[in-house]
Amino acid sequence: MSNNDYVSEAVIDLEDEEGNVLSFEQVLTFAYKDNFYIALTPTEPNDEIAEDEVVIMRLTEDGDDIIYDAIESDEELDEVWAEFEHQYYDE
Repeated sequence: MSNNDYVSEAVIDLEDEEGNVLSFEQVLTFAYKDNFYIALTPTEPNDEIAEDEVVIMRLTEDGDDIIYDAIESDEELDEVWAEFEHQYYDE
C-alpha cells in the first residue's frame, strides 16, 4: 500500500464530535512505523483550529472506508510530528 492509496483529494470534510462539518486542505499524507498519517490545515478559520495550524490524524481502513483517527498519545504525536517535519521540509 502506498501513500496515494489513501487520500487523493485536496480538500477533505470532517465532522467533529458535535456534528459540525469542518473543511481541511491536505498538506501531506505519509507513512510512519506501519501506519499512515495525514496532515491537514483548515480551509477557513474556526473556533477550534487556527487557520495556520496543522492537524495530524492517523488513517485506518474499515473495509472500503478510510477512518481519520485522532492521535491520543502525546508520545505518538511527538514522533509523528517530527516525521511530518522531516518529510515536509526535507523532501
